[in-house]
Amino acid sequence: MTVQRSPGERTAPVHQLKVALVGMKPPVWRRLVVPSDMTLGSLHDVIQVTFGWEGMHLHAFEDRSGGRYAPPEDLDIPVFDEEEAALADVLPGTGDRMDYTYDFGDDWLHRITVEAVRPAREGEGEYAVCTGGRRAMPPAEDLGGVWGLAGLLERYADGERPSPMPVRHGDEEWVEYDGLQDEVLAGLYEEGFDPAA
Repeated sequence: MTVQRSPGERTAPVHQLKVALVGMKPPVWRRLVVPSDMTLGSLHDVIQVTFGWEGMHLHAFEDRSGGRYAPPEDLDIPVFDEEEAALADVLPGTGDRMDYTYDFGDDWLHRITVEAVRPAREGEGEYAVCTGGRRAMPPAEDLGGVWGLAGLLERYADGERPSPMPVRHGDEEWVEYDGLQDEVLAGLYEEGFDPAA
């Protein structure tokens, strides 16, 4: 789900975020510009698309004080509803950060850092925009977390080509990649995976 506005409508501020996988060397990250009033539930959708996740597993956000945000019906612990929490409320300023964990078995930990909160520029604020990133992600569902991915990359570096894993396509069209679409989306598709990207 995205936050959409009518074409001529100016927006409130936007958040420029850096989302990085914790424990990956070299780093895997994406730079996102999103509406400040975007909910964490919508940010979850954006992270899923820009990192190539398929939404097959549970997830949760955790702020620096230990507050957890997730779909309340998904977890057996008390959490704040991610659909009720806007970025501007939980990450109000530059330098603020929180964590996003996807797949509690593989434990893909993403660090979200606010790089800037600023007025929207022309064309911003209507939906999420991926303006930068480093390293494409291979199909990584149930791969074993950062350790499994590191092993896969090592096998690729040694010339081995493990069989591709199935990937669901179709959710990526609503995130604009600001000229990086081919580069970032290449990691979503088996035939486009380049471990050096």
